[in-house]
Amino acid sequence: GSRDEVIFSQDKASSLMRVPAQGGLPEPLPADESETGGTVRSPQILPDGRHVLFTSVPNSVELADANIVVQSLESGERRTLIQGGMNPRYLPTGHIVFIRFSPFRNTLMAVPFDLESLTITGPDSPLIEDVYTSTAGRFFTVSMDGTLIYRSGDQNQVTGLAWVDRQGGMTAVSAPAHVYWDPRLSPDGQRVAVNSRDSGTEIWVYELTRSTLTRLTFNSGQDETPFWSPDGRWIAFASTRDGQPPTVFRKLADGSGAAEPLWTNGHHLHVECWSADGRSIIVMDHDPNTLEDLWLLNLGDEISARPLLQTQFGELGGRISPDGRWLAYTSDESGRNEVYVRAFPDMNNKVQVSAKGGSQPVWAANGKELFYRGEGHLMAVTVTPGETFILTSPKPLFTDQYANPAVKHTSYDVARDGQRFLMLQGDAKGQTSVNVVFNWFEEVKRLAPGGK
Repeated sequence: GSRDEVIFSQDKASSLMRVPAQGGLPEPLPADESETGGTVRSPQILPDGRHVLFTSVPNSVELADANIVVQSLESGERRTLIQGGMNPRYLPTGHIVFIRFSPFRNTLMAVPFDLESLTITGPDSPLIEDVYTSTAGRFFTVSMDGTLIYRSGDQNQVTGLAWVDRQGGMTAVSAPAHVYWDPRLSPDGQRVAVNSRDSGTEIWVYELTRSTLTRLTFNSGQDETPFWSPDGRWIAFASTRDGQPPTVFRKLADGSGAAEPLWTNGHHLHVECWSADGRSIIVMDHDPNTLEDLWLLNLGDEISARPLLQTQFGELGGRISPDGRWLAYTSDESGRNEVYVRAFPDMNNKVQVSAKGGSQPVWAANGKELFYRGEGHLMAVTVTPGETFILTSPKPLFTDQYANPAVKHTSYDVARDGQRFLMLQGDAKGQTSVNVVFNWFEEVKRLAPGGK
């Protein structure tokens, strides 16, 4: 800035920080919080030295809902400039360039911007498609002499399903190649409910014995996180449909009948598990104030819901043990994700399971093991079922080289005998390339008229 200070953003913080360039204590910039909630990322001080451009990510961490905001460094006044955009950069050409997300493609866009009035002065134009992105942040960088560097490659890479044994031996499942997420084995082990992102986000059912793939849900929204009822008749899932708040639905697994809405509270939701007695569904709720929380839906004649774990930290991936006594889940309360277990449903007697980071806990069907992803491996913990929770130290089973497309989802499942794991094969990480474009400002002016 013009005042010899550095402006920066902090992880999960809702305000920007400032620190004198010669050193000192960081302090938050004053800001009008009413305009935007959520966390701030990727700030850039504008050439006038009096305003800063940044991304505001909602606490749901749904990147498609992020906004681009301009803030006065003096008054703290904030104004949303672009809805549905990230990582803004002002260019000397008189444009803001930014990333626009969609479920299938992330596009680098440009829009003409007037520095005097701080307003968008024309329509946005696509510049480059398939810019590789991740929740970690920066997706491209531009130097002031007009050199652009970006990663390309679609992170929605085609993935296959694969069985992996406890020693790491792999057998591919002959399901058609799709962009698969959230694989969930049916209680009888014969079918897999899986999220597929090809023409939208739908849930499909793959029959392992007959090698048939059948589409279960049909709508223009986003259906995700399927989970089977213990009798195998129903599949519960979370869905965001056009104009509707995110809702938990259930649908008959054979595809007949309509999807029945069960519960909504207006936040982004995931279905985490369906209890073995059939009476409860655990839902993760992205609350703007308390981040990810775990809720309990009681399925009776009347459906009731209450929060099970609701703190200022993120709690997710809740799985009820087969005997119904314990809930395993992931929390970042220590500063990184670890797996914990608590007595269910009263949530006391907290035990930390993982030692050096962990997430995505899944129980063995007999309740005698708990698996999770951590330390670069699929890990196993032996559990002695009963009144108290007794466990051994975590042991690595095999190197976790399998796709993990969305950290907040559980991207694998365990066969009933606990001897095989259904993993996602194929990984976007190795399929991206770094691109360098010189004299890029000329291209921006050509593709996005209306700048300086």
